[in-house]
Amino acid sequence: MKLINKENFFSVYCQVFTVVGLFATLVDIFSYREVNFTQFNILAIAAGSLVGVVILSQSYRLNHLSPLKVILLEYFVAAACMMALTWCTSLWEPVHPHGYLDMLTTFSLPYLGGSLFYMHRLKQEVKKQNQDIQMIRRLHGEKKQ
Repeated sequence: MKLINKENFFSVYCQVFTVVGLFATLVDIFSYREVNFTQFNILAIAAGSLVGVVILSQSYRLNHLSPLKVILLEYFVAAACMMALTWCTSLWEPVHPHGYLDMLTTFSLPYLGGSLFYMHRLKQEVKKQNQDIQMIRRLHGEKKQ
């Protein structure tokens, strides 16, 4: 187990909060045998987050495309998944006439912000790895001479 320090504190906090929040929501649902509006929203946020993370985790498969095309393609796939999830919920509860637009808006803003942040961090990591490779090549080239 990793020690909690100032570099990973926020990440550990977010992971613990997520696990505890979802566990408490599921315990409430199973205890009372009903889903209230707040619990439904928590589960919807969890589903939206899962969709976003799964789609962003597949970015490496699209290396042959430009970063803008990757972001747009992944966004449209994510939005389509969320529309499908919203449609699935309509099988149990009617969706408000503006429900699909509301879902798209509340999903799009955090998703696009998160994907831009992810792509920026990914670019930084690749740049750092390339610098490390170049340094190793220089050191290896000096030893041969």
